[in-house]
Amino acid sequence: MKDPSALSTQHPAHSRQSGFTLLTLLVAMSVMIILMTAAFELWSSVMRREREEELIFRGEQIVQSIRLYRKKFPGAFPPSLKMLHEQKFLRRLYAEPMTEKGQWNLVLLAPGAEKSFVLVPDTEHKASGGQPLRIVGVASQSKEKSARIYKEGADTYDKWLFTVMDGEGRDQGKIRHPRPRGGGAEEEEEDEGEPSPDDEGEGEIDEEPPDDEEE
Repeated sequence: MKDPSALSTQHPAHSRQSGFTLLTLLVAMSVMIILMTAAFELWSSVMRREREEELIFRGEQIVQSIRLYRKKFPGAFPPSLKMLHEQKFLRRLYAEPMTEKGQWNLVLLAPGAEKSFVLVPDTEHKASGGQPLRIVGVASQSKEKSARIYKEGADTYDKWLFTVMDGEGRDQGKIRHPRPRGGGAEEEEEDEGEPSPDDEGEGEIDEEPPDDEEE
């Protein structure tokens, strides 16, 4: 039978060793968590920038297809993105890459105006009054703050307007977000400039990146 006094003298050393092992484990876990968090943030930043590049590419492809449509039908604007695809002006129906639904806001010429835009979701088939839509471009529905600045003052993706009013895809003019059906349009933002709906570029549609996914 072991001497109880011998056991008592061994217990403090054993406790200190266990405490040191636990402390080392906690430190190692903390370092791992910090490294994993940093890696995740870096990965998220890289992925967001890639989606931003894809947003720019897809938006400008749609703009180019509208230019080609207007080249064939002078003075007209396409009534839907689907029609642009069906008539071979648009290579594919690109999904909006910044949201899960992949749905665009359509940028329309405001009724009776040539310098005002109206943004509506890509579910509308008729403008107010039953008139066909006059699509001049698209915009994201995401209100998330962007990592880069595509246009001065446009710090969220829904303000990145891709339209035929500017040869570089950057538009100017008055922007209106309509209220629900039956209500009037509410003006939210205004930029200075005098765009012309006939100020268009020409050319063929660029090739899309190899990793582009079809809707």
